[in-house]
Amino acid sequence: MKRSVITISVVVLVALGLVGLLMVRARHHQHVAEAEANVQAEAQSKAMEDSKARNVEIARTVIAKNREFDVCNTQIIEFTASGSCDGKVSEPPEDCKYYSPLRALSPLRLLQSANYITVITTEGMQSVWSPTSEGNDAIGNEILPGVKKNSKGKETLHQWTLILGCRQLMGLEATNLLVDGSKIDFSWRWKPTELGIAAGLTDEGQRGSAYLKKTVDGMVVDRIDMP
Repeated sequence: MKRSVITISVVVLVALGLVGLLMVRARHHQHVAEAEANVQAEAQSKAMEDSKARNVEIARTVIAKNREFDVCNTQIIEFTASGSCDGKVSEPPEDCKYYSPLRALSPLRLLQSANYITVITTEGMQSVWSPTSEGNDAIGNEILPGVKKNSKGKETLHQWTLILGCRQLMGLEATNLLVDGSKIDFSWRWKPTELGIAAGLTDEGQRGSAYLKKTVDGMVVDRIDMP
């Protein structure tokens, strides 16, 4: 009887040992599985973050290269030139005199406030003016010269396009996924020139939205809304 009790006790102890060993192994396997799951989750999270960063950079590039960001704030002034200055608007001599209709007072005043021209006098319905050295230096940068014929195709009209400022993308604010693409909210500003500053154009941040859609060639801008 005593031997049977001892045998049973040994069996029970062995069984308990085996159960304990199995539990240790189970906990070990559980810890390994949890560690592997954590590593996999971290890898997936990093992959998602990397993908998001790539998409953001692609979106930034696509938006910045859109034609809406090629748009500059401009004013145009048309004028005729005296005989010695005609055809030399890009490199005018110091004694040049230009003649603009009085309706061009707004761009004339802007040029004058930037010290790019000197208004000499008014003759009839025309303002007579000449560029300063600062104005000459601005030609080709803030001032883009051009030439065209008048409505009758006879007299040559010179034309200056005054660049006040161009749009500049500042940053992407938020992304909302849509069925066929995404909507991206962004901030932008005008980058004013000296003429733009004289006109009161500021570089205050503004907001806009871009609607991007996926194509076989990648993301493209479907529409941009800016005030």
